[in-house]
Amino acid sequence: MRISINLATRPFIELRPRFARLRLAMVALVVVAVALGFWLHALNGRAKVAQAQMNALKAKTQQFQQERQANEARMRQPQNMAVLERSQFLNELFANKSFSWTAVMMDLERDYEGRRSQYPAACERRARSGGAVGEESGDIAAIRGSTAGQRGGREAAGRQPEWDAGNAARSGGVRHSERI
Repeated sequence: MRISINLATRPFIELRPRFARLRLAMVALVVVAVALGFWLHALNGRAKVAQAQMNALKAKTQQFQQERQANEARMRQPQNMAVLERSQFLNELFANKSFSWTAVMMDLERDYEGRRSQYPAACERRARSGGAVGEESGDIAAIRGSTAGQRGGREAAGRQPEWDAGNAARSGGVRHSERI
């Protein structure tokens, strides 16, 4: 019989498997570090390209701003002041959205009343005949023909006027003059 005597003050621990795992972890970290290094290099390359594009855009912007300043200086010359004032007025008008549809409708009504007073007999006959809103009598067609030159000759050119487009769509594409 053999008696074993352990003279160690601490229990024996096998370190070789731990060192193997530690070496494996270090290799994995080195591989990750190399991959991150390549990724950083590629990212720096893309950043340089993006910076070059940004510099080109800044240069173009600077060029356009200089061109704009030159154009503004040209517009401030005395011979171009009228155009500048008109454009500033229109820009303010559009910016304030101060276009009044009410005023436009009132102008149209005034224009209509003026035309109606020019041809009172035809308007009275039309009212007495009980013509429908979309229909024209021969008198109204005559009035329209005599005033075609005043409105730019749209009817004389054979085109349907814009204000007739809705009635033509409702009547299946038939013009008022075709229904007479």
